[in-house]
Amino acid sequence: MKRWPGAAARLLLALSVAVSGSAFADPGGDFHGLVEEGEQALRANDAGAALRAYERAAALRHDAVAEWGLVRSWMQAGEYRRALAFSAHAAGAHADVVEGAGLYSWLLHIGGQTALAQQTLDAAMQRQPGNPLLVATAERLRDPAAPPDERLLAGATRQAPYADIALPSQARVMSTGLLLPSGQQALVPAEAVAPNSSLWVRDAQGHTVAARLARVLPELGLAELALDSPLHDPTPLFPVAQRDAFPGSPQMAVEFAARPDALVTPMWPLLHTGFVGSWRTASVYALGSELASVGPHGGPVFDREGRLIGMALRGVDGRPTLLAASALRSAWPQAFAATPAEASRMSPDAVYERAMTMVLQLVALRP
Repeated sequence: MKRWPGAAARLLLALSVAVSGSAFADPGGDFHGLVEEGEQALRANDAGAALRAYERAAALRHDAVAEWGLVRSWMQAGEYRRALAFSAHAAGAHADVVEGAGLYSWLLHIGGQTALAQQTLDAAMQRQPGNPLLVATAERLRDPAAPPDERLLAGATRQAPYADIALPSQARVMSTGLLLPSGQQALVPAEAVAPNSSLWVRDAQGHTVAARLARVLPELGLAELALDSPLHDPTPLFPVAQRDAFPGSPQMAVEFAARPDALVTPMWPLLHTGFVGSWRTASVYALGSELASVGPHGGPVFDREGRLIGMALRGVDGRPTLLAASALRSAWPQAFAATPAEASRMSPDAVYERAMTMVLQLVALRP
């Protein structure tokens, strides 16, 4: 049987021993081989193959390694709600494996349930004070814009997706962006695109493609990018409200929380809840809530019905603003469709899962 290198091997083995009492007590079948197969599939960004391998492993043994592999496979497939629900089960069923509570708390946090995330993490740290992974998770909850360090990227409870291709080490994350329904175009803050830069976009599942500047709309503060290849098949038009949001109405903003010029690290985006702020200009409002990133922003903003109400941008005072959906619909009518005023309310986890199909990291390599 092949061995896992380094920290990943140690964590996977420790989790197996903690749950089963023996790293080699397979009840039949190649449990460890299936776990390795699942992890290799995740590294290759093949969520389907990873799910099949981890499902077979879970059928052999009720083991934390297989269950956290399933959670990460669903995240790699963009199924946030399923991953979140199953991670609650896995964290409870394997409470002695406190590293799982770290991943569960992070999944809660990125979906806007920060208070519950902190409670989950505090309970785990009471059981095992000083656990390096829990300490690192606590630090990340306090500073979500900080990239995950090696303690959070190793082994069965990795708190990030795998990327399908490596990018140059000198490349930097510039902002969040919005993938249009064609799968071949993206909108990003104009201020995040420097002349003659090499550009890439990466989605919430780690899929990465090169992009080029197609045009700039300075009146909107946006740039349109053309992708070298589609990130996904064409999807239905994005639903937007018939009328723009009004000050004081609830909103949910989703973005990749990263500092300007951060190192290129695959991440899951972060959902922020809040309220639309005051009107500023024709189609721009104050966002009315703080975001983890301090840069150009660029992520989608939704109402309680899951309709897109605009994009978050950086205002002239440095604070986040909302570019209203009406401006987006006027400039890109082929991407946005007005929906009835009366629509069913969506839970934040459902909004987050919808956002995973839209939100992008913009990565640049300057000349």
